[in-house]
Amino acid sequence: MILFLFLFWLGGIVYQIIEMLWCGHTHWSMFLAGGASLILIDGLFTAFYDKIPTVIIIIICGIGISCIEFLTGCIFNLKLKSNVWDYSELKGNILGQICPRFTAYWCLLSIPAIAFSQFIRSLFI
Repeated sequence: MILFLFLFWLGGIVYQIIEMLWCGHTHWSMFLAGGASLILIDGLFTAFYDKIPTVIIIIICGIGISCIEFLTGCIFNLKLKSNVWDYSELKGNILGQICPRFTAYWCLLSIPAIAFSQFIRSLFI
């Protein structure tokens, strides 16, 4: 349980740092999305690293993070009108909350996130 709380916290902090570096601002909801994303990445890799190729896990992680972003965006951007981000100008977007370009970015960022989560996991086991 401590491992998951720590991963959630680290994921939330790192996600907010990425947001600050990428667009110069962040929102507290990004902490929630980041925490959930690192938990997802860790869980997927840990469950499947010896069953399916790592590249497939990376693609699933990117899609999974996009799903988390979609849910977060629907709640905070569409329902609560927080206007944290808007991808409506980008090709292939869904309700302005996710788009293929950022799904590809999440796939790429999943690579160091997998290594990071596995390093943290090794400290706890």
